[in-house]
Amino acid sequence: TSGLIRAGQPFVGARGRGCAPGHLCVDPAGPPCPCGARGCLVAFTDLPALALAGQERGLGGTHPPRLGQDVGVLRDLVARTTSGCPAARQVLDRAAAALGVAVGGLLNALDLTDVVVHTPVPEAWPLIRPAVERSLAQHSFAAIRADLNWRISTLGDEAPVIGAATLPQTAG
Repeated sequence: TSGLIRAGQPFVGARGRGCAPGHLCVDPAGPPCPCGARGCLVAFTDLPALALAGQERGLGGTHPPRLGQDVGVLRDLVARTTSGCPAARQVLDRAAAALGVAVGGLLNALDLTDVVVHTPVPEAWPLIRPAVERSLAQHSFAAIRADLNWRISTLGDEAPVIGAATLPQTAG
């Protein structure tokens, strides 16, 4: 779940569907996204996408998340990466590169100074940050990212639910 906060409130656009950075296209030839498009950030970074990428690289034991937010997939990838597993590192780097493309586009378009990163496994951020920043360097203006503040969400596993609850309901 991702979004934009403006003046302390979620920015949802004119029709209540705006600013869904998770559905920015980061690779037009990328995997299908649950939204029906291809190559969205979500298709590289959500838990089912991470599980599938792990399976494609032969990582046994990674499984698609079940109902709710099964963070075991990400915990497994973090543990394997920390233990030196190259396939797990590739999965995390692929997701990080996609995040860098999306954040770079947002920085270029909106001239942001703060980016809040949410991960249900905080140990993942130090592992992916270098790859995010390498990708960001290729996809954003140097002057804009020079004073970028990365912030880590402190909402924990409840972040998606809290985010959804704060959005205004629109007839649809």
